[in-house]
Amino acid sequence: MIAFLLLAAAAASPGPVMHSAQMPSIAYRDCIAAEHGRRPAAVVEIGRRACARARSRLVGQVRDHVSFGWAATAKTGGQARRLRAHMKLEAESRVAAFDAELQAWLAASGTGIGG
Repeated sequence: MIAFLLLAAAAASPGPVMHSAQMPSIAYRDCIAAEHGRRPAAVVEIGRRACARARSRLVGQVRDHVSFGWAATAKTGGQARRLRAHMKLEAESRVAAFDAELQAWLAASGTGIGG
């Protein structure tokens, strides 16, 4: 059983993963890597262009993770609006940090470009 787990871990694709949104981050990472292999560009450019759908799903999943537990909190209309805006910005900033990790990962693997 342990040998099987080690074999599965060795076969898994390396690279950064957001633990708060594992599956969308793996899909986004694989999309970035594939598109970068076809047309080398900065991760941010690829994420906004060719991998926009995967990035959008990742941001949505991260926003769900960030906002978990706040739905049951009593809020006024203004507080709810400000909280939604804050959660959206927090999710975007976490995905931007993940973009930086992906850029470093691509650079370390020898296929990255500056930027």
